[in-house]
Amino acid sequence: MSELVWQLVIAFCSGILLNLTPCVLPVISLKVRALPAEARLEQARILADEIIATL
Repeated sequence: MSELVWQLVIAFCSGILLNLTPCVLPVISLKVRALPAEARLEQARILADEIIATL
């Protein structure tokens, strides 16, 4: 039983650490925003791609 408790404590602490670290998703949005500059896409398409990338 103590092994299960130890695993739960580790899982809880890992979850707290993950919540405190910066998220990677904003970086993905920035990359999606930079790609159309090379591809010359219109602004509405850029917005649609960013919304899809964040989902």
